[in-house]
Amino acid sequence: TVNVGAQYSIETHVFDFDREIYGDPIEVRFLTFRREEQQFSSLQELTGALERDASAARAFFQERGDRRF
Repeated sequence: TVNVGAQYSIETHVFDFDREIYGDPIEVRFLTFRREEQQFSSLQELTGALERDASAARAFFQERGDRRF
């Protein structure tokens, strides 16, 4: 979190996907919990956390042997 008090939303990173679908409806399934919400003091801190989250998520799918992700 960088902006406290903003309206709730979900941001989803889709690995290895480069089509423009902004505004299109999608289905999201929660398969594991990554981390609690955190407040970051800078975009650099947020970017670092997102990179760590992405690495952990890729490892999760690799361990499952799920090639769809």
